[in-house]
Amino acid sequence: MNAEKKSDWYLARKKMLRHEKYLIEKDQEHGVFLSGDTEIAANIDVYKAVERNMMFAKLRKTIQQLNEKEQYLITCIYFRDMTIRQYAKEQHIAYATAWERHDKLLKKMKNVMISV
Repeated sequence: MNAEKKSDWYLARKKMLRHEKYLIEKDQEHGVFLSGDTEIAANIDVYKAVERNMMFAKLRKTIQQLNEKEQYLITCIYFRDMTIRQYAKEQHIAYATAWERHDKLLKKMKNVMISV
């Protein structure tokens, strides 16, 4: 194999390995486990994945316990990527009022999550 072909092969192999590592990291972020590959399975921290899933379940329960207005605030800020200023403008309230509602709501959610 000449030097140019060897170099091309090396770069292609390196790119493939980097892409494979990227896909594994994305799978781990989303809780996807590949049971057949022991090397990959050894790198996955199952306990962290279970803990994260339990926290998401707690968070879902907590959000369901909020009233409609509070759920809307959470939806706007955290799921629709609105800023507090945009939320305040949409609701026709002062920025400081929106900030206080947000702050109180986070404290309320923290207390509910601790008790759940």
